[in-house]
Amino acid sequence: MRKSLTKPNVLLKTHHYDASGALLKEINAGGHSIAMDPSDRSLWIAGKENVYHYSSTGARIARFGGVSAQQKYVVVLPEIIRPR
Repeated sequence: MRKSLTKPNVLLKTHHYDASGALLKEINAGGHSIAMDPSDRSLWIAGKENVYHYSSTGARIARFGGVSAQQKYVVVLPEIIRPR
C-alpha cells in the first residue's frame, strides 16, 4: 500500500461530476495538476509529458509537448486589464 502512495502516478482521465455525483464529462487526459481559467472556465492539465488546454465544454484547444516527465503544476493567473 505504501509504495502505491509514494510512487509517481498520473491519472489517465479527468472527470467532471455534478453535486450529486453524476458524471457530466470525461476528458481523455489526466495529470499531476489541473487548473481552471476563471475568465473562460477552460481547463489546463499538466500531464506526464504534455500540458493540455481544454475548453469549458471539453474540446481540446491545445497540447504543449516538450515538458519534463516529472511532477509539475499549472497555475492560471488572471489577466490584469489596465486602463487606457
